[in-house]
Amino acid sequence: GSPLPLRRALALPLPAAPPPQPPATPIANYREAPPRPPAGPGRMVAVNDRYICYANKNGLVRVIGRGDAARTLLRGHYHGVGVGSTVVVDQSFFSRTSDVLATLGTDNQVIIWRIFDRPPPGGLPPEIAAERLLEIRTAASRLVWHPFNPNAFLLLGADGGAHVVDTTRLLTAKCPKGGHAVCVPDGPGTAPASPASPLGVALGPPAAMSTDGDFSADGTRVLVAGADGRVTLWNVLGSGGRSPSPPAPALTSPAKSVMEFTPHSGAPVDRCLFLPGRDSFAPPGGEKSPVSFMTSCGNNTTVTLWDLVEKGDGYAPVQVQTVSLPGGDANLACDRTGRFLLLSERSGGILHVLHIDRAQPRPLRFDYVAPFTLTYPVLSWHVMDEAGDTGAPQDDAGDADADAAAVEERLDVYCVQSRAVQILRLRASSCYSRDYLPAGGAEQWEDDPAPAKTEPPPATTDEEE
Repeated sequence: GSPLPLRRALALPLPAAPPPQPPATPIANYREAPPRPPAGPGRMVAVNDRYICYANKNGLVRVIGRGDAARTLLRGHYHGVGVGSTVVVDQSFFSRTSDVLATLGTDNQVIIWRIFDRPPPGGLPPEIAAERLLEIRTAASRLVWHPFNPNAFLLLGADGGAHVVDTTRLLTAKCPKGGHAVCVPDGPGTAPASPASPLGVALGPPAAMSTDGDFSADGTRVLVAGADGRVTLWNVLGSGGRSPSPPAPALTSPAKSVMEFTPHSGAPVDRCLFLPGRDSFAPPGGEKSPVSFMTSCGNNTTVTLWDLVEKGDGYAPVQVQTVSLPGGDANLACDRTGRFLLLSERSGGILHVLHIDRAQPRPLRFDYVAPFTLTYPVLSWHVMDEAGDTGAPQDDAGDADADAAAVEERLDVYCVQSRAVQILRLRASSCYSRDYLPAGGAEQWEDDPAPAKTEPPPATTDEEE
């Protein structure tokens, strides 16, 4: 269970002995495996500081309070039971403190919700309530929120198109049933939100078949990956640099491509994401910050870390490191601090947690990997950074030293698995600390000098219907 050092290019090794199994907290059990969304980076679970949301069958989304037994069902994508019933393909909160949730379904609906606690009459415990804020009737496979503007997001269409959507500029009508706003971008008489598209700023033609995308930390650039093997960097915002209270920036149309390349020798690109926790592109006249991003291919079994360097009016990618995972299909997630990358085979087996060394000058790179055993296959997950656990090393059973009193960060991995929804709890120290390497096993990079030496768990629920 000790972390292993990584070199510049490495196939992640299969552990000689079974690695430790992380402690788990059950949330719910399934009578049957939930329907998996179509291939892509869509998420079956979304978590913020107050709620856990996960996809159920027939387009339903279960919402559970993290600190109590309150629960409700979101029925916006429910259209009955049987063949052809809806599958929720993606969902996410705007931020961990926000009550705004987006859900996408195969029913060609994008729904923006507000989730909140509603005190019932008679002094009973609070109930979870939800209201629809906006409904966009279009086929979509993934939604990526703007980093600080809750009225903007990147929307990947089921037809392969990608758009930066500003909800304040959409032409909407009031729904006669729920009273919420409804946008039908392809409907008759639809006025465009911009000269490029009724949805907003279009990023390339649909023929590119966009598979993933991400905003830079300051919201001025967007990475878009395609099934054609290309990754494109777009300048999408005309104003609004990173500041303590950034204004809602204006969208520019059309967007300008400032970089395009094929990171994996033309193979389809599964994921592309800026490394979280990094100020990406400074405003004009400001101090420039390092920019790092990742791409993956082979169903997320090969991951490459890149740096961006300026080149004329655009940028050029510099390959830093590549790691590959045995197997044919994997989940990929990065924590919000940009210090840990999680990879796991969807068929089960091993979870690999890669640590990103942020203490050294550029370029950033993976320096250690820690394997963990998964009892059940993971279909989808969401990673949350938490504090309040002991800082002692875990033994082979995942238990901590009872005498340890230190408080340290941990990763809570909310997993939708084949038979259950549960939380896997990983101590940060068990994923990267050199103190826990076997004697003589802390081999460093070949070109590096040697380094100097509470939240209550959610209640377990009954089986879902």
